[in-house]
Amino acid sequence: MTGPSGSGKTTLLTLIGSLRSIQDGSLNILGSELFNASKEQMTLARRNIGYIFQAHNLLHFLTAYQNVEMALEIQEVTATEADTRIRNILTAVGLEHKI
Repeated sequence: MTGPSGSGKTTLLTLIGSLRSIQDGSLNILGSELFNASKEQMTLARRNIGYIFQAHNLLHFLTAYQNVEMALEIQEVTATEADTRIRNILTAVGLEHKI
């Protein structure tokens, strides 16, 4: 997708990807209406969409643990399994001190 800066490319992609809420109108992605969708419905919609981010997109106001936890949000894992996976991931990349 191309267009001038400020034309809405990123906004459109974050709406389609169910990363932000629709404020007005209608948006149906893969059979799911995203206007007025609950957080849970948006999470379910994201399970069918793949992302390749232009930047690393770490959220600086979240801890390293919470950033990894967000990636696991769309997977069906128990809290215990998620915790184990998060700790293993951070340890594998040398960030265990950031847990």
